[in-house]
Amino acid sequence: MRFTTRQLVRAVRQQVMEANKTRVSTSQVLEALNRGFDDAIDILAQQYPDPLLAYTEAVPDANGQIVIPEDCFQDRVEAVEYYPSGAEGYRVRVQETDDLSAHGSYNSVKGGYPSIYSIVGRDIQFAPINMQSVTCRVWYVQTPQPLSLDQGRIQTVDTVNNYIVVDSLDTSDAETAISASSAYGKYINITDATTGKLKCTLQVESINDEQLVIKTSPTRTSVFNLPVSSSIPDTVSPDDVISAIDGVGVLFFNRPLANYLIQYAVNEVQRSLGVSNLSFEEGKLRELRKKVEGSWKKRPGAKFKRAHGKIWSNKPWTR
Repeated sequence: MRFTTRQLVRAVRQQVMEANKTRVSTSQVLEALNRGFDDAIDILAQQYPDPLLAYTEAVPDANGQIVIPEDCFQDRVEAVEYYPSGAEGYRVRVQETDDLSAHGSYNSVKGGYPSIYSIVGRDIQFAPINMQSVTCRVWYVQTPQPLSLDQGRIQTVDTVNNYIVVDSLDTSDAETAISASSAYGKYINITDATTGKLKCTLQVESINDEQLVIKTSPTRTSVFNLPVSSSIPDTVSPDDVISAIDGVGVLFFNRPLANYLIQYAVNEVQRSLGVSNLSFEEGKLRELRKKVEGSWKKRPGAKFKRAHGKIWSNKPWTR
């Protein structure tokens, strides 16, 4: 089972010996954890992006452009492919270039398929512009949802009557408490208890003790770019965790990431409390950082990635 955010907060408090919330609030601890999370994601994006990869498909516009997805982390586009006409089951890799002058020569080509692309601002610019209308698949590093306090663990799922029952609806210390009458608190995220994957976003119509009835006609179709479902998906199961729309309540990538986040937050909190000698804690953080950096090691295909990956050499990278 993966760490919930409350477990992470509790672990930080235990290490800094701050069990009460007088000097260090839960929101402070959670903010420190999220800063550590951002730092860890940056490490993974450079060293081992595989767990963060996602793709989107689109047809380039009249200017030969596709907008980079809004949830793309640091605009890290890893690969671009296209489907040749009449061969949708086959994808062709498009070569990236940072030589923008090359676009001029390619744009003189009439018709044909995408030959090269470059990242220009918030767009993927293809050449030639006057190519055939083809569907392109963009592989990119997806920004994970931030961590927010888990507010309950599902015990019962009723997809017929569209409600869930949690063990205990704990809204204490949450920046956005789940509430049917709150502008954003009425939207909840359900996260897989074992993988940390966001399963769905729903709108709560009413709350009766630990029972949350889901609205079948959501007020909004999406919130914070998350699509709001009108019914509970079949993938939702007991033990899954609920949180408000502002994040997820389960860490998606367990150890060593969890240990790194805890240590990062411990250092941040102790520094805010005026602790001057943090040499041991900083040494421990460096040790855990190396473990996060080495997450890719000894995994299938690691030798191939090391020989051909962009982050280790200039050779073309093929998945």
